[in-house]
Amino acid sequence: MIAWAGDVQAVLGVGDEMRRLTFPHRDESRVLASWIGRGNGDAVISSRAVEMRRGERLLLMTDGITDVLEEDAITRALDVPSIQHAANLLVNGSARLSGDDATAVVVEEAPAGAGGW
Repeated sequence: MIAWAGDVQAVLGVGDEMRRLTFPHRDESRVLASWIGRGNGDAVISSRAVEMRRGERLLLMTDGITDVLEEDAITRALDVPSIQHAANLLVNGSARLSGDDATAVVVEEAPAGAGGW
């Protein structure tokens, strides 16, 4: 299960295959910022069930990344060996181009060869 609000987007993929799971609530971004600051409950929070296969990665990113980096740069982050390296690629790549408040969270499922799932 994933949940998102505001300008957060989620993609799921492995290697050079990526599929978008969410779309941002663009008109909600200011509401989200005020909601987080004051806790007034006005933000729309969406959720959906997500089934991950072995080796897939889930990327949760704000518009500081998705509005700045090309899709192929985001896809490359799915294919590096370390999830920390993937997050660094996204955040640093965005910061170099824009200086925006880029954020990336990378969650990895089991490696492709792992059993027991």
